Amino acid sequence: MFTLTPFNRTNGFLSDTDDFYKTFFDVFHDAPRSASRLDSFRIDLKETESGYTVEAELPGVKKEEVGINFSDGNLKIAVERNETNNSDGENYVHRERRFVSMSRSVYLPDASAEGITAKLTDGVLAVTVAKTKKTDTSVNITVG
Repeated sequence: MFTLTPFNRTNGFLSDTDDFYKTFFDVFHDAPRSASRLDSFRIDLKETESGYTVEAELPGVKKEEVGINFSDGNLKIAVERNETNNSDGENYVHRERRFVSMSRSVYLPDASAEGITAKLTDGVLAVTVAKTKKTDTSVNITVG
């Protein structure tokens, strides 16, 4: 049977007992290896003159599993999934279940809470947020 040993580009092979180095290089390595990085989703933010569009990649997620909140300029997209494989009466050798809770937040400084729309199509969530119209609050002051 073969064993896999993590490889570090600078120091060569890491030993299985050296947890510090494994943790250090897991954090700074290019490829995601930890569960926390795998249990997140990517977002794209587009800005136009009239508003923002936030697109989140959510493959396999149902709209009932998505929660969106907007407060004080912060748009938060959260996903909660409970993945189970229910096959009663089977003789399992190995069975896995997973609960996933992940969220991303984006600060939109001049966004309006009115008229926010969201649509989930083909695994991509698109949230459209309009910008507020800024009023001119400048005042000319005469010197007396």
